[in-house]
Amino acid sequence: MFRIRSGNIDKRHKRLALLALALLFVACCGLHFYSRYKMKQALSLLTEATAIKVGDGEQSVISLVARYGGSRSASSPGAYSYEIKLSPFQVFSMDGGERSPFRSTLVFIMSHVPNYLREPLGLRDWLVAVDLSIQNGQVTTVSSNAMVEGRSRWLGNSWKQTSEAVGLDGAPSAYSVDMAYLTFAPRGGSTLEEVLPPLASFEQVRASYEINHRCFTSLIPCASLCDLKPSIFRYLYAHPEVRVNFEIDRCRLPQSSDPK
Repeated sequence: MFRIRSGNIDKRHKRLALLALALLFVACCGLHFYSRYKMKQALSLLTEATAIKVGDGEQSVISLVARYGGSRSASSPGAYSYEIKLSPFQVFSMDGGERSPFRSTLVFIMSHVPNYLREPLGLRDWLVAVDLSIQNGQVTTVSSNAMVEGRSRWLGNSWKQTSEAVGLDGAPSAYSVDMAYLTFAPRGGSTLEEVLPPLASFEQVRASYEINHRCFTSLIPCASLCDLKPSIFRYLYAHPEVRVNFEIDRCRLPQSSDPK
């Protein structure tokens, strides 16, 4: 009769446990680098979107839409829009349709693994979207939306470039920024909404376009909108005449803007 020593079993269990941990570590590192790759792609999309101006011809945006896998939807005769969405895991942002096994696995991991286990690895869901409205062959509106899992809630930012010189409240304005609440996400959150009419200055445009990309991929998640959009709060500190619907005195901003 064969006898199996308990010591051999213990060693085998330890080896299997170490192997499982090693595989888990490699998988997490792979997901982290995948997220960083998608974020680099998203930053490139945002940079190209800021170069599009209201009044540009439709032909000037078709290559952008094709390069990032955008889609077209019609709203009325002669009017339609192009939408581009980028997200590494797409837990809540993915539209209906079939998912590949790889995508389904990512969604399962991000949906079922607690935030406190994912955050040290820099694994968080985010979405970057660009929408281009077209009417009679010309761009009428350029808008962008970015949302990311924060430390305790979702953080977002959207800007909209229009041909109308009105703010979010409908009154004549060169620049508008307001805060709104996100209610679709499981943990809720808040977002900054900015409107850039034709009268917006270069300083206002620059402040609106800048975003802290470290909130999307760093090991430490961002805690507030101050972390996500420090450029906006710096501008508001320097220009108290701009009226907003939120408090800006609680922000502790870094000394310089986030590098590219």
